[in-house]
Amino acid sequence: MPCNAARALELLRLGTQKNDAAFREAQEEAIRHVVENRGRLLVVNSDFNKGGTWTGAVEQLEKFRFGPVFVRVGGQAGKGNAALVRKGALPWPEPTDASALEGAIVQATSTMAPELRQDSLPLMVEEPPARIADR
Repeated sequence: MPCNAARALELLRLGTQKNDAAFREAQEEAIRHVVENRGRLLVVNSDFNKGGTWTGAVEQLEKFRFGPVFVRVGGQAGKGNAALVRKGALPWPEPTDASALEGAIVQATSTMAPELRQDSLPLMVEEPPARIADR
């Protein structure tokens, strides 16, 4: 799903709840990266049921499922982080180097359910669509 600069700015302003919010360095690219399904989502700190971080994480967990959602736990983690874990987010593994980070992402991604694909449309209402997994 493409995300142009105007949409990224709209999402930033919605998430921050500030109509005059402006991008910081690399923020537009980061938003576009996640929205366009090219990246993983890491929620560092989230309020409960408030703001763009919460909304984006919940949409990812419940609707999009493009990749794993990681959240910090303990310490200074926001109240929303525990709620996101209950919704299916993964506790951040606190990797100590790039290799550990890659391993955590690969492991989390490998446990995700494969996306179901529909190869054909049913001819009649009673006929269920054929799926690749059924063949």
